Amino acid sequence: MGSKSSGGNRKTTIDRRVTWAQAFRDIFVAALNKGQLLPVTMSFGLLIWLWRMDASALPGVWYDFRALLLRHEIVGYVLWIVTLLGWIAHARFVKGTTDAESGRIGKEKTSLQEKLAARSFSSSRNLGD
Repeated sequence: MGSKSSGGNRKTTIDRRVTWAQAFRDIFVAALNKGQLLPVTMSFGLLIWLWRMDASALPGVWYDFRALLLRHEIVGYVLWIVTLLGWIAHARFVKGTTDAESGRIGKEKTSLQEKLAARSFSSSRNLGD
């Protein structure tokens, strides 16, 4: 842990090590908050599956996947993944346009309030800083 001093001008150092459990918790909480828990969970599952495979079997996985794709046996799964990626891209686009429109409306509202009150108002955006 860190050392804490009782002196007046001495700096305090704090040890901020993150364990693997805390890192996974933070990743999953962020994915849950952003609505991306399903893709993150599936990605971790795929990585664990690939990690536990025998190294000599890894090239065979790619050839098996390619053969299944060419025979159209997993087209539904591939289209599902493409749909998920499209959903993520659309959600980011909508969030960007919504944030821009909210900012524009806020500025317009402030300018109208200042015009009607004949004085300028301080911003409430910097209160949490």
